[in-house]
Amino acid sequence: MMTGSSELSHSPECEEYFRELETLLLDLHFLRDKVSKEMQGLSREYRTSFRRSRLILYEKKREPESRPYGLYWAKLCRPPATLPEIPPSGSRGTWKIHVSRRRLDHDLIYLLAREAKREGLLWEFERRALALNGAYRAVQRALVGIEQRFLTRTEPRRWESGTIDVDAPPVSPDLRPESRRALGAAWPLLLRMGAVEVELVQMAGRYNAGPAFEGFRMSFGRDEDHPYGRLSWLHWGGRLPRLNELENARENLTDVVLRRLHLPESVRRAIARHELHRRQMTRLHRRYTGLLGEVKRLARKALAAADAGLQAARPRLQGAG
Repeated sequence: MMTGSSELSHSPECEEYFRELETLLLDLHFLRDKVSKEMQGLSREYRTSFRRSRLILYEKKREPESRPYGLYWAKLCRPPATLPEIPPSGSRGTWKIHVSRRRLDHDLIYLLAREAKREGLLWEFERRALALNGAYRAVQRALVGIEQRFLTRTEPRRWESGTIDVDAPPVSPDLRPESRRALGAAWPLLLRMGAVEVELVQMAGRYNAGPAFEGFRMSFGRDEDHPYGRLSWLHWGGRLPRLNELENARENLTDVVLRRLHLPESVRRAIARHELHRRQMTRLHRRYTGLLGEVKRLARKALAAADAGLQAARPRLQGAG
């Protein structure tokens, strides 16, 4: 466990981890804005293709000047004479009425739009609108999910202790306020994770300075499978010996392995004390790296889904875009 001190040191990689999270959020924001622009373009394409149709492809917006977050079908009708005080919202003295159906169907095509000859083109716009709606939802859900994961970790958990008073790096102004607050909440967490990494490095240094057995060394390293690093044992510079040919690469240094190497009991006990501490700190470290790995997977999955949605929203029929 980390000691309860206000002077804990932290790993220099903390800011690198911070910038990595910021880049993920910026990528999600950029792709979300790109999807919104595609929605605006698709709505304009529809109005150009069906200038006099009562069926319109409308943009969902939270504010009149904000970017759309969805496309839905609506119909235009004239205002009733019994409510003259309500101004019309559409052009040519018409009201815009939201259609309760979320998907296009034959009734809207034949009875409302009366576009039997161009039915295929309407279905093409429906397909493209659904692809963009799905892309936007994927990115938005990832953004909210990532933000909530960090905003709920503002206070240290019971298994965490110690604080590090280091100012957070500046955050990009291109992020929305919720994302900036999430990064502000993530910074103390990254500092606590960095303190664990420092302890892991120091553990390796302490053991290697006076090893209980020359054949075993501790090493803290990073690789493709462990981007945040891990503390592992080395046996004469290589991996730990396996008990049999079917066993995978061993990580924990158990008493069975030590007995197989015919080490005396005093050496086994000395190594066991270091191994117990290593396992405890490794479990703490994995709690942090598990959260960051989950955030990365969530963001990459959303980015891939949004890219696929943008690709699917490209026009296929002549005259659709």
